[in-house]
Amino acid sequence: MIKYNNSNINDWNFGEDNIIKVYRNDAVCYYKINTGTQPPEPEPFDGKWIAYYADESVAYSAECSSSTAITKTEVRSGSYQQYKKVIIGDCVNRIREAFQQCTAMTDVEIGTGVTGNLYYAFEDCTALTAATWYATSVNYQDGGFQRCSALQKLVMYATTPPSLTVTFFRGVNSSLVIYVPDSAVSAYQSTTYWNDFTIKGHSELPT
Repeated sequence: MIKYNNSNINDWNFGEDNIIKVYRNDAVCYYKINTGTQPPEPEPFDGKWIAYYADESVAYSAECSSSTAITKTEVRSGSYQQYKKVIIGDCVNRIREAFQQCTAMTDVEIGTGVTGNLYYAFEDCTALTAATWYATSVNYQDGGFQRCSALQKLVMYATTPPSLTVTFFRGVNSSLVIYVPDSAVSAYQSTTYWNDFTIKGHSELPT
């Protein structure tokens, strides 16, 4: 619950745009109030990341500033355990452990700029069912989706399978389906740890 003094934020009048702009130090955070029953639709976003709260009525975002890395402190400045969906902007180049234990998160989209090690970024996100990673080239990976036990769908755009350690998919159910560029299916099917799961081409993605 977001409050200002003794006032519930839901009691405030935001005008026609239903938007309040909140500053945290020099960073700008946007809380967007959606009064309808449907969750807000993702909008074109060039900033750092967007997260929808678990009740799907509020979106939170933090803009890229001097840093293009998402830190634990930054994520945990909001109600991070209530994030339902996270969209990470293309300007981000490093996440690392930021979103660990976001236990309400069901969906994540990782922008093209993240090519380095996720390093336990989504560890113990036990409700996460779907992830999309748009980078076309990805480096060595360690622990990224460890114990994401509900993960059922991973869409990769890297044409060469990244080298993994055993921790990257540790605790992920064997029913996970990984969708990769059609030209890369055989490469993923013959690469250690990727080949523990079903590999399909993008052409087989459900519509």
